[in-house]
This record gives sequence, C-alpha cells and structure tokens, in this order.
Amino acid sequence: MTDAESTPKKLPEVTWRGRTMRLKIPNSAQLMTWSRMATEFGQIGQTPKDQEIDKKRYQKALQRLGSIVFGVFEDEDDKDWLEDEILEGRIDDEGLLDLFTSLGDQIGNFQEDDDAAPAKKKTARRVRE
Repeated sequence: MTDAESTPKKLPEVTWRGRTMRLKIPNSAQLMTWSRMATEFGQIGQTPKDQEIDKKRYQKALQRLGSIVFGVFEDEDDKDWLEDEILEGRIDDEGLLDLFTSLGDQIGNFQEDDDAAPAKKKTARRVRE
C-alpha cells in the first residue's frame, strides 16, 4: 500500500456564520438530487399564476433541501447545531438556502480539485459463472 492509499482523504470544510463544518462527499445519485433541487428553487415563483402551487412546491422543496443539507455533515455536532439554530429562529428559509448554496459551492470546488488529481488505475474484475 502506498502512502497516498493509506492516508485518509481530507474532507472538504465550509465555514458559515462563524462555524467550520466538515462535509461528506455526496455520491453521484445524491449530487443529481442536489442539482435537481437547485433547479427547482430557481423555477419557483417565476410566473404569478402559479403562486398557490408554488407555495406547495416551495414547502416540499424546502423539506428535501433540509434532508440534503443535513446529509452532508460529517459530524453529528454540526447537525445538532444547525437544528438548534433553526428551532431558535436564527436560521430561516432564506438562511437555509444560503447554507445550501455555500455547501454546494464548497463540494463542487472539492470535486474539481479531486478531478485534477491523477486517476487511479482500475483493475478488471472477473465475474464467476
């Protein structure tokens, strides 16, 4: 095993509202959902005739957003802190959207750095019949 293989991968961090939080890297399916939610928030409220529908879409999207945001924190203390801040009213919907954007930017930057790293050689697996 080489040093690079034995060294644990450094997790990305985001500092938001004075708190530095370590993040898990979402898998590709989670990133797809992340992207879908970002698109969903961008479309809400674009046409006045859909305002009532948009309220329902907004609430549903906000619930999913919460699941996504809580899912990327590495440390349980950060999840507890975020819950406490929301329950105390110090983080509202707009604040949660801001955190979502900050997390997405940081994870995107981390993945771009990872993509620039040399690729590991993949070995073919034989399937037994």
